[in-house]
Amino acid sequence: MLLGIEADRTADTSLARIDLLDNVATRPALLQFLDGDTSDVESVAFSPDGKTLACAHADGTIILWDVTTRSPIGRPLAGHAQQVNSVAFSPDSKTLAAGSSDGTIMLWAAATGQPIGQVLTGHSEQVNSVAFSPDGKTLASGSNDGIVILWDAATRQPIHELTGLYPNVSSVAFSPDGETLASASGDTINLWIAPSLQANGQLQTGDVSGVNSIAFSPDGKYLVSGNGNGTVDTWNTATRQPIIGRALNTGQSSIRSVALSPVSLRLATGSADHTITVWTAGVSGSPGPGYGTLAWVPLSTPNSVLITGHTRQVNSVAFSPDGRMLASGSSDGTVVLWDMPTLFGIREIENHLGRLIEDVRQIYEGNDLIHMTFSPATGDGQKEEIWWDVTTRQPIGQWVKPNTSPVPASVALSPDGKTLASSGYDDTVILWDVATGQMIGQPLTGHTGSVISIAFSPDGRTLASGSSDETIILWDVATRQPIGQPLMGHSNFVSSVAFSPDGRTLASGSENAIILWNVATREMIGQPLRPFKSLLNYYFPSWTFTVTSVAFSPDGKMLASAANGYDAVFLWDVAARQRIGQPLLVDPPYSEAGAVAFSPDGKMLAYDNNNGTIALWDVATRQMIEPLGYNEPYSSFSGDYWVPKMAFSPDGKTLVSEDYNYMIIQWDLDPGSLIEETCQRVGRNLTQAEWEQYFPDEPYRVSCPQWPAGQ
Repeated sequence: MLLGIEADRTADTSLARIDLLDNVATRPALLQFLDGDTSDVESVAFSPDGKTLACAHADGTIILWDVTTRSPIGRPLAGHAQQVNSVAFSPDSKTLAAGSSDGTIMLWAAATGQPIGQVLTGHSEQVNSVAFSPDGKTLASGSNDGIVILWDAATRQPIHELTGLYPNVSSVAFSPDGETLASASGDTINLWIAPSLQANGQLQTGDVSGVNSIAFSPDGKYLVSGNGNGTVDTWNTATRQPIIGRALNTGQSSIRSVALSPVSLRLATGSADHTITVWTAGVSGSPGPGYGTLAWVPLSTPNSVLITGHTRQVNSVAFSPDGRMLASGSSDGTVVLWDMPTLFGIREIENHLGRLIEDVRQIYEGNDLIHMTFSPATGDGQKEEIWWDVTTRQPIGQWVKPNTSPVPASVALSPDGKTLASSGYDDTVILWDVATGQMIGQPLTGHTGSVISIAFSPDGRTLASGSSDETIILWDVATRQPIGQPLMGHSNFVSSVAFSPDGRTLASGSENAIILWNVATREMIGQPLRPFKSLLNYYFPSWTFTVTSVAFSPDGKMLASAANGYDAVFLWDVAARQRIGQPLLVDPPYSEAGAVAFSPDGKMLAYDNNNGTIALWDVATRQMIEPLGYNEPYSSFSGDYWVPKMAFSPDGKTLVSEDYNYMIIQWDLDPGSLIEETCQRVGRNLTQAEWEQYFPDEPYRVSCPQWPAGQ
């Protein structure tokens, strides 16, 4: 991260930008590395009030962190002779318990960092796990000696011992109501009724490698166990039976720690393969026996289901009390804070109205507005549009649209931002006054098929509409009348139209063809451009591709095109009407439909392949800058001829896109803010030794001014 910052400051090149985007865009959940100790992190725990994070280290110390400022509180707590394996806060957040490999337990005053009384002795081998009861009166500890000891938290005296738990007790946990204590030993989880501590059944995982971690769900109805063979078992605490289905960590490695969010059924697993997986509650199986029971579904990060950042095994994971943050501790000596709400996209604007969003379009051409369209709420043929303020990300207003199309097929904003055009599957185009939200006159009629794509000319006087009737109509915006006869030349639906920056040329895309039109004469310029002609003749004689998006570069000299079913972007020399070099290939491959957009300065080209990835290229070098990942595509969208939309902000620092899960995502491409965010995440500066290694001929400087210089 720090080298990426220095690279960009040395030269703002595509290679430098790759580093910055890789640090930020591909790990949207990463908040910050907490840099406080170099020894292994064995356990992490949030205080119930959410203000403090305790981190236990292999050198026998505990570091307390202020969650708000993400800075250490005082000096490390030192008292154990060997590594601290487990830490737990009391329910009132005032006391911290720590179990160590030296066989002892220490209680600390969280506010002062001072030990409370003498160390608790009673185990003959290392203490692996400690947990407070929900009322804070009892502390449970599990050890390699095969014993669970229950301690009176006030007197610090043992009140009960549970013995015979061969081979060792790896984890202990109280149910949220305090009526059950669970302890994991080998492949067995023992349940005990509190406070009598009578045995109340056993859960057999069958994993000979043993259970490493257990946790109750917030409602106490489920118990999860992280196993040494890389699986997670989920148990119904009422029936003592496993829930149908097992959630396997994708790394197929030992699960070292499990944690359940206090506010929702979200599960985090930390693995020996250095990764973290976050799971959400889903429905298991297909209709039939067991259908409808709980199953864990891995939630996607931009490039996989795994959260990566650690370089050695993840020993402990813990959710904050509000569920919005996840902390992880690793044998690499780092503690990482992860932002759970933005795990699956960057700055998502959610549909908080609770209604299905059928269509999303972004308007970002000079106005800081975002537009959403919702499906009919009453079945009366009307639909709602929501406008959003980009800065506050709050809705500005709602329009109700009285036409027969369920949702718009396309929208376009005039260059002056005063007029909005929307087209529908009812074959019409509607003009709107943005200031009043009122329709301007009657719908524009003339097409005999769905109007799939619309675009304003640069001067705002002309509107072009492309339709499934294979024609293009040019409209006089002032009179709302067609200009001459429809343009005919395509042999299939017209999926994309775009004006050149000078307004003299119109590009239109259809099946296996791009046509350039002289706007003044309304005639085709030469023969259609056929991106796939050689491919079709040689490789795919029976295939057809539809050009779903065309875009001119800001200087008008270049045209970019994308198509469905073929993950590549073609660049064209507009004057010569020839393809420029080889196609820009996209990975991962295959798209249902693609969209392209140039940045305002023409230096960057963006492509949305509708398959969970946005690709960015440096236009001059034709080098991919970075694939931006987001949610997995929503495969059951039923709209006809649907094409993704995206747009750059006027200053080029933000890219707005939509995903199939009906989220609008703002991608930050500003190097300055990327550096600022990277600095916040890295939590430190280069050390003197690191600087000497990489910049031996330059005087030392800090890369991130908010952190102290490296020693």
